[in-house]
Amino acid sequence: MSHHIIQTASNLHPHALTLAEPNAYTLRLQNTRHYQYQAEYYTAQQFEDVSFGRFSDANSGIAVFCTIASAAAEDAPTVLNNWGDEVLVIAKNDGIVRRSVTAHFLKLLAAHGINQFRLQDVLIDGSLSAFAAYFLQDLQWQVAVSNFYESVIVLSDDASVWQNIRKSYRPLIKSALTKWTHNLYSGPSAKRADFDAFQALHFSLAGKQTRSQATWDLQWDAIVAGASFVVEARDEAGELVGASLFSGMHTGVCQYSSSVAKRELFGQPVNHGIMWLALQQCIKLGIPSFHMGQTYADSSAPMTPKMQNIAKFKSGFGGAIKMSVFMDVKRSNGE
Repeated sequence: MSHHIIQTASNLHPHALTLAEPNAYTLRLQNTRHYQYQAEYYTAQQFEDVSFGRFSDANSGIAVFCTIASAAAEDAPTVLNNWGDEVLVIAKNDGIVRRSVTAHFLKLLAAHGINQFRLQDVLIDGSLSAFAAYFLQDLQWQVAVSNFYESVIVLSDDASVWQNIRKSYRPLIKSALTKWTHNLYSGPSAKRADFDAFQALHFSLAGKQTRSQATWDLQWDAIVAGASFVVEARDEAGELVGASLFSGMHTGVCQYSSSVAKRELFGQPVNHGIMWLALQQCIKLGIPSFHMGQTYADSSAPMTPKMQNIAKFKSGFGGAIKMSVFMDVKRSNGE
């Protein structure tokens, strides 16, 4: 699954969106950088941006962020996705809003001959949105439901966040800050050579180019624009030993997007120091929440040792586990 931002309706304000046409309830995102990134990442598919939403006020509404993706193969189905993954729904159960958005959504499916899609519903007050519930109740659709767990840290001040960090992690953070030199770069002053070193370390660990150069370029554009930042760690010789990319600041949250560290340093607290500095940076920027990403907390799915280590690392920085729901939806008579 790609990294995407999960927001609550109260954090998503109408001024962040623009009307697609006068007096219409179809709204489109001004910032398409993430969409462009996914289009470059999934090069075998063709994408069309059909993201839309409807708001009655800043605290009540539904947003559906999605793209139509058709695979290059002629016999592959056309599916409705969220930038290569799934439709993302942010909703409160306002009846008028739900009905208008649902009607628009059904027209969208019919217009493009879409019979299947994956829906992610961000639970509000522990409940599904009325929009998502529609597909569970309508017999025209078959729905398979699974849970998605994410660790979200509420940011206030350094002292409060530090107190919520696992006690065994605190000396590891202090050790990392002493052992390695750290640098944070974002905005016009960032140096492309630093990000190229990030990419080179990623390539050396993977042993191959795992995604197109265009995706790296788009990430760099986001860094220069101030929508992302990188925290890196270097040894005494100035060689890069680890780095992490954090994104989404323009949305009011910060997302832990990707990370890399020298293989011979696995087991050492390279990422512990980087993560603490990233949390401090977000506090300085006034960002209210920090999203660590999937925690693999679903006990119904077997966890590999790698997944267990990732879950342990993420949970060590405090925060609460937030659950959303994945719904794989298919028309009952769909092919």
